[in-house]
Amino acid sequence: METIYEYLKSSIPADHCRQSRAIDLVIARIRAGFRPAKVLDLGCGAGNTVDFFRSRLPESKWVGVDVEQSPEVATRTRSDATFVTFDGVNLPFADGEFDLIYSNQVLEHVRHPERLLSEVHRVLSPDGFFIGQTSHLEPFHSFSYWNFTAYGFKEICESANLRLVEIRPGIDGITLVKRAYLGRPAEYSRWFAEESPVNVEIEESARKKSRSAQTINYRKLMYCGQFAFACQRKRHRDEEKEPSDGFVNRLAQQVTGKARRAMRARTDNDAHMLALPGGMLIEYSCPRRFHIPRALSGVGLAGYEPVTMAAFLASAESVEGAVFDVGANIGIYALAAASALGKTCIAFEPFPAAADVLEDIVKRYQLPVSLRRAALAENSGATTFYLSARSDMSNSLNPEFREHRGEIVVETTTLDKESLSCRLGVVKIDTETTEMDVLRGGRHVFERDRPSVIIEILDDNLAMEARGFFASYGYTITELGKPDVWRRISGSSGEVILGDRRNWLASPQPLGDKFFERAAFWAANMRDLPAF
Repeated sequence: METIYEYLKSSIPADHCRQSRAIDLVIARIRAGFRPAKVLDLGCGAGNTVDFFRSRLPESKWVGVDVEQSPEVATRTRSDATFVTFDGVNLPFADGEFDLIYSNQVLEHVRHPERLLSEVHRVLSPDGFFIGQTSHLEPFHSFSYWNFTAYGFKEICESANLRLVEIRPGIDGITLVKRAYLGRPAEYSRWFAEESPVNVEIEESARKKSRSAQTINYRKLMYCGQFAFACQRKRHRDEEKEPSDGFVNRLAQQVTGKARRAMRARTDNDAHMLALPGGMLIEYSCPRRFHIPRALSGVGLAGYEPVTMAAFLASAESVEGAVFDVGANIGIYALAAASALGKTCIAFEPFPAAADVLEDIVKRYQLPVSLRRAALAENSGATTFYLSARSDMSNSLNPEFREHRGEIVVETTTLDKESLSCRLGVVKIDTETTEMDVLRGGRHVFERDRPSVIIEILDDNLAMEARGFFASYGYTITELGKPDVWRRISGSSGEVILGDRRNWLASPQPLGDKFFERAAFWAANMRDLPAF
């Protein structure tokens, strides 16, 4: 049987452990490119969110709905927005009408929350979000009926065919109880937006024990006064599954159930799931022969270039600018940076089948990743791209790199050209022996932006050329596969993973303790992610 932590783990993000409000979750998705056409404020009260949504989403239509009588509705004075009355259960809207349903501290006041959540499911669009916050250890207030535990909230979401994508702790319960006991003094209001005292204590204690952000979030959730959440409608194949017993092995059933076997039988694709460092769980399908999904199987990101990924994320979070994933394949690095950091990412992949997989993931999960179906080289134009007979990971512009089974003509572009409209912060390069051509196509951007570079080095000749190139710009080179570096980031003295042995980090400044602390943080984060 799963523990409560294991049951909640897929819904608890691992990107950071900051105290959060529902509005923070909305802002994060807007920054990631989410643009809902129609927004419903469920339990809108006085209509205080109208101005926020109009400023952030001027193209969206805002609608507020609430019961006819409540202390909050009684304070409403504005008439410049659409306000609708309902009976507390039945939402007077069409199926799938809203792309975002926002609900701020409402569900604890709802007499029949499960019935209302079923209505939320009905009026939410298939790719929309239900985002809000509700009470856990908060004292009685404004005719409140309920206080939800994280476990109980996930259970009632499941019963309404809603998938709990994300749950984050808000103000701690002890501070919230004390605030109520003292008569809600004004000075306590700061703790809704700032890290509240017990949350600070939990985090300081956990950091001393090198706990991950995900486990800190879990600890805070157990003692929070309020928590924020984001839900989506379950996918169709989830809705068809037979109901499970409580929470026993439910996640495993979702991953390995009848739907996946049926998909394998019907197509040449395999279905996969991957937990990203930002706490997002993605589902995707791709050709069975693809290397990366098979390499991730059963180990997740913790078993696939974990030190390289940790160094990549630590580099990306410390600088301004876009992230380029060159030779992206299905875009694991771009997806990780987009999920964990909300960074603008551009993935370059000329192999059509791999690009199709990445494009489908980006569209489905609305991540801030742009796909360029092009190869980076020293010059712009068009050239022959050689399809490896061995692996989709070995496709290359180099005709001498391994035996090839076919050829296609692809567009080529350069780092300099692609970075004209943006500042470049970090670039990950894996192009199967043509990495130096990519670098030579970026001479101006290296002078202007001085981005950090993670580069795959496959032989001594390439290593010599790369050292010379980076030395000319005053860069520091760190071989991520060196045992001392690998041990310092991974926290392990075991055998270095093959991918990490091949990758170097070139940085414009020497790496300090802060970098290694953050890289170790991301490595620990990945160890805590579920593997499928």
